[in-house]
Amino acid sequence: MNDKAIKLFRLIYGIAVSIMLGVSAVLLIAACLQIYQSGGEQIYTPEKVAAAFAPISMPIYITLALVAGSFLLTWLLPTEKKRLPMQKQYVFLLHKAYEKADLEHCNTELLQKLRQEQKKRRLALSAALAVWVIGGIVFLPQACNSSNYSEELHLATDSVVALVWWLIPCTLIPTGFSIFSAYYARSSIRRELELVKLAPKAVNAPLPHEKKADQKLLLTRLAILVIALGLLIGGYVAGGTADVLAKAVAICTECVGLG
Repeated sequence: MNDKAIKLFRLIYGIAVSIMLGVSAVLLIAACLQIYQSGGEQIYTPEKVAAAFAPISMPIYITLALVAGSFLLTWLLPTEKKRLPMQKQYVFLLHKAYEKADLEHCNTELLQKLRQEQKKRRLALSAALAVWVIGGIVFLPQACNSSNYSEELHLATDSVVALVWWLIPCTLIPTGFSIFSAYYARSSIRRELELVKLAPKAVNAPLPHEKKADQKLLLTRLAILVIALGLLIGGYVAGGTADVLAKAVAICTECVGLG
């Protein structure tokens, strides 16, 4: 089996493992919620856990076998290069190709195709960001509404259960859309790279494309850092640490059968 076939097989295997991990996570969460909704003085007893987990045992075992097989796969089917060096990554190659291309003397049809690829890639990434924003808009009002939280310790888990039902779709759907957008952006960069190679060669100085891209990336990281710090400080000022501690205590005591 050549290196290309090995990479394809490992890619398919990785997708299968990811799907099974997602399915197993959903099944486990559903089983835990089913046990919790059954009520009783002691919710998470060994008998209830065994009865709820028995129907989903097969997918869990398959997932564990796939995860274990991934470690064996790395040893049995190694690739020649696990990670491409910077000189062979598609984004780096695209930047270098633009530096060598003479776009001023390029035909109009080729320029339109290049702009279309760039536009499609921006739309895909913007759509992924929009899905995350929509998920945040749907979830944050529930998370920030103080009436959704109980001050009593034994009722704190009710708040967690209610928020989990909102959190799961608000994160899984954007995550799946982001994965699709990332793969689409990679294939779009490859197509654009092939188109740029058809342009005539330039003899002038390189375009300052990389420097602008680095500046935008730095500004984006700083903006995300500032927003994250602001949310952390806001949560601390609003007393969120006490709520988290109460829920953690309630969940831990119930999971070991003390609740």
